[in-house]
Amino acid sequence: MDGKESLVVGGGAVALRKISSLVASGSRVLVVSPEVRPEISEFHGVDLRKSVYDSSIMRPSDRHWWLVFAATNRPDVNAQVCADARAAGIWACNCSAPDDGDLISPANRTVGEITIAVSTGGGSPGFAAQLADQAVAGISADQKILVGLLPRWRMQIRKAFDHEAIRRELMRRITGDEMLAAIKSGGEKAAADYFNRLVAEAKFHHGRQGQ
Repeated sequence: MDGKESLVVGGGAVALRKISSLVASGSRVLVVSPEVRPEISEFHGVDLRKSVYDSSIMRPSDRHWWLVFAATNRPDVNAQVCADARAAGIWACNCSAPDDGDLISPANRTVGEITIAVSTGGGSPGFAAQLADQAVAGISADQKILVGLLPRWRMQIRKAFDHEAIRRELMRRITGDEMLAAIKSGGEKAAADYFNRLVAEAKFHHGRQGQ
């Protein structure tokens, strides 16, 4: 969504969660609502239009909506927003009736390179947010460190080995309990030492099998 336009109709708690995710994804957001929570006005890159929803906003203009979120506390308004978006060929999410829209938006939480998304199928966005918070709380400091190291290690493994089975086994081992124990005991240096040892062992065994 980087640089793409999104429309959020509504200014309450649900709208705030959607706006937060959109802004984090790099989207440019227009919020339409006669009243908005104070936190919404603090987001950088968010335009506010303090007015009731009007269908004309969905018609062709200088702004092209990629996604629309209907997040008011009035189901009839949300339904109208989604109907207008559908007529304009734009994907829309009805936050009060998920089956009426084209997509659902899970509760998202990002910790470093880790992103967690939880959905209750529209049953309760608040409970989805609670579950996402609990999941984030369960991520250990060692796991956060490991995730930051994995992209570089994955590239090294792909360059060093052609066989997919060897790659999968190495990825399984470098994300296992022994790697986390190494990080806990000696940080990134211990993790790098353990990774290099695993790669060396894999090269040795692969070389012997090729003889």
